[in-house]
Amino acid sequence: MITHTLVYRFSEPPAEETRQRFFAEAREVALGTGLVRDFDHQPQLVTPDGRPPRAVIAQLAFDDVDALRSYAAAPAVRAFIGRWKSELSWEIDTISHHPLRLPAAH
Repeated sequence: MITHTLVYRFSEPPAEETRQRFFAEAREVALGTGLVRDFDHQPQLVTPDGRPPRAVIAQLAFDDVDALRSYAAAPAVRAFIGRWKSELSWEIDTISHHPLRLPAAH
C-alpha cells in the first residue's frame, strides 16, 4: 500500500463552503478513477501567529506505485486541477510513502 500525502497551501484561505466543494470534488474524482482505495483531508488546525490556516492536508491510498502513476495521468484528475486552478490559487507539496505506524497513545 502507498500513501500519497498532499499539502495544499492556498494563497488566501478559501471560504469554508469553497474548501468543502473543492475537497468533495477531489474525493469524487479520486475514487471515481477506480485507482484510489481511500481519500481523506483535514485543514491545518492552528497557525503559530493566530492567522487563519491556509494549509490543508489530503491523503490518498493506492495499492501500488503503478496505480499512483496512472492516477496522476488520469484525464479526470487533470481536468479537476485545470478547473480549480482558475478559481483558487495554491501550491502543493506531495510525498508518497508507506503508511506510518504511530505508537498507540498511553
